[in-house]
Amino acid sequence: MRESVRLSTSVMWSFVAVSINAFVALFISILLGRLLGPSDLGLYRLARTIAYLLSVFIGLGIPSAITKFTAESINQPNLRKGYFTAAFSLSVILGSIFTLAFFIFAPQIASLFENGELTPLLQLISPLLLFFFINSMLQSYLVGLRKMSLFSTSIILENTLMAIFTTTLVIQGWGASGAVLGIVTAALVNALYLSWAVGLRANLNFTELLKRMKVQLKFGLNILASTAINQINYRADVLALGYFQNNESVGYYSVGITLGNFFFLIPKSIQKVTYPTTAEYWGTNQKQQLQLLLTRSTRYTTSILLLLAFPFLIFAKDVTFLLYGSEFAPSVIVLQIIVVGIVINGGLSNSVGGTLPAIGRPELAAKISAISALMNVVLLVLLIPPLGLMGAALATGLSLTLRGCLGLYFNFTLTNTKIPVFWFLKVFFISFLFLMFDWFLELAGSSNLLTKSFLLVVHAFIIWYVYLSRTDRRFLISLASGVINLMVKRFKRTDDA
Repeated sequence: MRESVRLSTSVMWSFVAVSINAFVALFISILLGRLLGPSDLGLYRLARTIAYLLSVFIGLGIPSAITKFTAESINQPNLRKGYFTAAFSLSVILGSIFTLAFFIFAPQIASLFENGELTPLLQLISPLLLFFFINSMLQSYLVGLRKMSLFSTSIILENTLMAIFTTTLVIQGWGASGAVLGIVTAALVNALYLSWAVGLRANLNFTELLKRMKVQLKFGLNILASTAINQINYRADVLALGYFQNNESVGYYSVGITLGNFFFLIPKSIQKVTYPTTAEYWGTNQKQQLQLLLTRSTRYTTSILLLLAFPFLIFAKDVTFLLYGSEFAPSVIVLQIIVVGIVINGGLSNSVGGTLPAIGRPELAAKISAISALMNVVLLVLLIPPLGLMGAALATGLSLTLRGCLGLYFNFTLTNTKIPVFWFLKVFFISFLFLMFDWFLELAGSSNLLTKSFLLVVHAFIIWYVYLSRTDRRFLISLASGVINLMVKRFKRTDDA
């Protein structure tokens, strides 16, 4: 249980970090939507999407590589420091080169979207590539060391500053440029913090620097294809809408995506921990522990996502209007479709999405991502012209579902773990029936707060007593108790000090 509590504590820190990240993204989205309208919100989202997508390509897979090699060499300080030095050097050199290139070619990139307003925003956001490169590498190093509290502090710091800077600049009349400048400034401060935090734990040693660079680049380039294609899969919808339609459409769509992304919080948090843990279990031949990790992670993630997503789906219109206003009514259907795809993807594979790279099969992860991305791009091209926002949402939702199914199959098969096919079919089918029943009541004009609340209670009851076995319930309760006791002890030590 000690190992389970340790992993759960790490998940908790990771969840806090990604939750802060999601809430700040929501806050900025609401701020721009309320004060500037869907057009400026769409312009900001398009510039940010382009910058983040490029940052993944120029990262060359180094963040994933440093997490893997740090976790594997956690008990070999000299080897670990050598990998860190090589990764940091590559981040600074390549990040500087690509930042300059992005600034120079910003007008050409904007011309692809026939959007002259995009050029100054792309040039303003260009330094983010360097800071993103450095920050993601340093954060990945902390994840490899299992220093999740430091990792979380970094995320919280950057997002808190981002919210403060963005709010100040937008209120002062800087518009979308203020939001972009807020992102860049917060990333700069976070880079300084991470350099300080990691410097306390890493003594730069340049021996065998070129050798370590070569090893990490080789692994990083293998995983780059998977990571980059995966990002294309997640961001192609925004780019396609920017190309086929206009800033306003991107603004409406980004609201649905921003709200839907909250359901990636739990699987992303768990993946931050399962990736290095899988690498450790695989490297030390703890196959039984690895199989248990995969089974429990996917089952519990699916159950939690369904519990949280169901009320969000049936109250999607109310949530959207409350946060953004009735002007954003077109965002409602986007939110509902995207959430379904995210729940399926997150439950089936996202929480253990680092399994294939961790067991030395990054090229297979790249192929899965490529198949999903290809399907997404084809569907976007076919569906956006006739269906607009709904077409983009359908394309992304279907591609997420396909990726989840493929990830589930290969993650379990290559680790000799039995896939609980019947369990997944059962839980998704029952939840689907509940959702269809609510939509039927809505069409019949019989849906109200009482009927929705009744469905929510019954659905939650079924998740706890039908989806999860008695062993699962006991494990989760004991796990939660262990984490709470551990945190109480830490707070007591802090008070005594």
